[in-house]
Amino acid sequence: MTGQWEHLVAQAAEAIKTTPWKRTDFVDEDGNHDYMASEDYEAEARAVLATVGPLIAEDTRERMVAAAGAALERIDRGEPRRLAVSEYTVYPTGYHATEIPSDKYHFVITVKDRGKGWAVCWMSDVLNRSGEWEWEMQPSSRDDDFFSRCRFTEEEAKRLAVEAVDKLAINGRTFAEAVRWVRERT
Repeated sequence: MTGQWEHLVAQAAEAIKTTPWKRTDFVDEDGNHDYMASEDYEAEARAVLATVGPLIAEDTRERMVAAAGAALERIDRGEPRRLAVSEYTVYPTGYHATEIPSDKYHFVITVKDRGKGWAVCWMSDVLNRSGEWEWEMQPSSRDDDFFSRCRFTEEEAKRLAVEAVDKLAINGRTFAEAVRWVRERT
């Protein structure tokens, strides 16, 4: 039974991780976050909620189900969506058109609201104002100099991420070059 439970929990974790509500949250009048992304994903959100709900720890499940249920009720009543975005994901050109390379997720950049500004993130690094990637220190080690170098307005961060994503090189290759390289060898 333990192996089956671990398998179900792994499925639930994958569903939560890949569901668009991880990236954008609706916020209700009380400041509570709902776990939905947009009307484009409403059907998927309902399906994942129905599948994942029973597999999550009781207290977490109750909060998620209540929050997601509240969001769906507001949608069903035709209320306008209130959106508070705290993270964007920026994909390189052609990302969704190919399955290769298999580790293509390494070429994805995120833009995250870090409280003291927006960060352009890639793995454990953040983009600085010089256009270079630098390791993001632990929060307690970040000083004003770090914040001035590596934090941006939301619009600046989104623009920089879009500019950087197609130039990002791993092992000397951009995403487009990595796709070509893999195709030439298969």
